[in-house]
Amino acid sequence: MNRILVIRTGAIGDLVLTLPVIGALRAAYPDAQIEVMGYPSRLSLIDGRYYADRISSIDQQEIAPFFSENSSLSDRLVSYFSGFDLIVSFCVDEDGVFADNLRRTGAGQVLSLNPIPDPNCSAHIIEHLLEPIRALGVPVTETSPKIFLASEDRKFAEAFWQEHRLEQAVAIHPGSGSRKKRWRPERFATLSDWVMRDLEAAVILISGPADEDAVMEVANRITAGRPVILETPSLVHLASIIERCGCFVGNDSGISHIAAAVGTPTVAIFGPSDAEVWGPRGDHTVILKGEIDCSPCTREQMNACPHTSCLGLVEEREVREKVKGLLTACGRAAPERRTREMGADHMPDGTPGIRRVFM
Repeated sequence: MNRILVIRTGAIGDLVLTLPVIGALRAAYPDAQIEVMGYPSRLSLIDGRYYADRISSIDQQEIAPFFSENSSLSDRLVSYFSGFDLIVSFCVDEDGVFADNLRRTGAGQVLSLNPIPDPNCSAHIIEHLLEPIRALGVPVTETSPKIFLASEDRKFAEAFWQEHRLEQAVAIHPGSGSRKKRWRPERFATLSDWVMRDLEAAVILISGPADEDAVMEVANRITAGRPVILETPSLVHLASIIERCGCFVGNDSGISHIAAAVGTPTVAIFGPSDAEVWGPRGDHTVILKGEIDCSPCTREQMNACPHTSCLGLVEEREVREKVKGLLTACGRAAPERRTREMGADHMPDGTPGIRRVFM
């Protein structure tokens, strides 16, 4: 097995949840070149960092005919795909047309799986994603995602710490892909006050491209000190900063999956989604969820829900207790750095009173 291609579309969390698949392929075929196709801004998390020797974009005009039957395929892409001994595709491909067209190129072997499990599936999404390579006979020894940062990534976080004169810090991400998945801003604010007053730690509020309103709703309620607002960082820089924090608290979002995958003690607050299927996995990860009959629910039910009582049932006291417990258990005075031995071709090792950091 000389060349392997993994095709993974979807959001940030979807990529993180696929890492055990790529990691198993890396372990089974250590001399193979592994390429991952998807959205480059997200794939930067793994580019040259253990999993991917090379990344490529699926957002190409010539890719579109591969999703149509009896279409004329690009000679360039036919030549490109035919060069792989194994292609593992995690694209929504209900009629199998995309996979069939990949086979038409002459690629060695094509495995395809719909990344969205059956609604009645109770297994964790990672177990679902591992099905194709398990069927191939690839051994799987690690089912929790792990992100391996490079030395230059950690140097960036160290410089960030020095610039902002930080010692201990807790990262908080109040946003999510849906407003219906967000814990109440006043509770995030009260939690932030407790972190600064009782733990004597700094608070880093993480703001992604669609999180500004959610973050400012929290920041404007904080009274104990000045949080650092980290705005639209690259995913690699974000991961390096979260790794250095003593703890992370967030909603059901891709950022919570990153926090768990870099090894930071993580408290993830879930509401409408099924945490048994979609929750982050990690050695020091706790998921809090209010128990209510209507949760978990479908996306349609979530969008129509007028109250999201499931999130309201998670109290700030519960989150405080989990944060304290994780900090005590993990002794987080410094980041637990992930490293992995690899060959030479892989990774070598605003509002007044608010500090806003643009990256």
